[in-house]
Amino acid sequence: MSKQFFQFFTLLLLFGSLSACEKAFIQNPDQNPQAIFQEAWDYVDRYYSYFDFKGIDWDSVYTAYESRISDDMSDEELFDVIAEMLQLLRDGHVSLESFFDDDTYRGWYLDYPQNFDFNVLERTYTNGEYELAGPFLIYEFGDIGYVRYSRFTNNFSNANLNTVIDKFQDKKGVIFDVRDNGGGSLDNAVRLAARFTQERTLVGQTRRKDGPGRDDFTPWEDRYINPVSPSYDGPVVVLTNRSCYSATNYFIQYMRSLDQVTLVGDTS
Repeated sequence: MSKQFFQFFTLLLLFGSLSACEKAFIQNPDQNPQAIFQEAWDYVDRYYSYFDFKGIDWDSVYTAYESRISDDMSDEELFDVIAEMLQLLRDGHVSLESFFDDDTYRGWYLDYPQNFDFNVLERTYTNGEYELAGPFLIYEFGDIGYVRYSRFTNNFSNANLNTVIDKFQDKKGVIFDVRDNGGGSLDNAVRLAARFTQERTLVGQTRRKDGPGRDDFTPWEDRYINPVSPSYDGPVVVLTNRSCYSATNYFIQYMRSLDQVTLVGDTS
């Protein structure tokens, strides 16, 4: 039975950059289903960071799913069991892929109602008369500026940021819309938040898993945002919804730490 097609991808919590840690956990194509299951479970056990936070008893998960593994099961059957086990992590950064199927947890947004439609924004509010500054959609609602940023994977230049800030410098307030933003570069989140503060600001604490043990974490470290000019110091509303994900959550956390920022919308 050939199992060389399985690959397991998990995103570990990395601060300073947002990058995936990829590993094909099947090194020997002649391994049997039990060995493959064991390696998959062990990989999560060594590298996953959120068992305590999510209240997951990974040992009990092993007991429940190991009993379903047999030597005569097909590739597809083995895939389905491992995929079902990984779904218990409730983590969109964890997926199982093979040449015949892939499985990713999507309940983080599919279990909630969709409440953003760009067509409504474009047809009802901006009438297509917005401007673009790199990936930023910008529009003026009278004395209020509006900025939409749809993906943190979409890079921008300092000139793009300067255009946004200069455009709205004299406005009474700015709406910054990151609804349905599925994330991307953490560096972009930092660079963007830095344009809305005038002083070095503590925005949280971070730590990383740095060993195979479940309690192997680095010490907590303070995380700061340093201001970059030109910046906007007026009131800011950040629009959020359930489909804000990954690096977008970092941006939301950074912004909520600033005195002039108000979050409006669903829990991200």
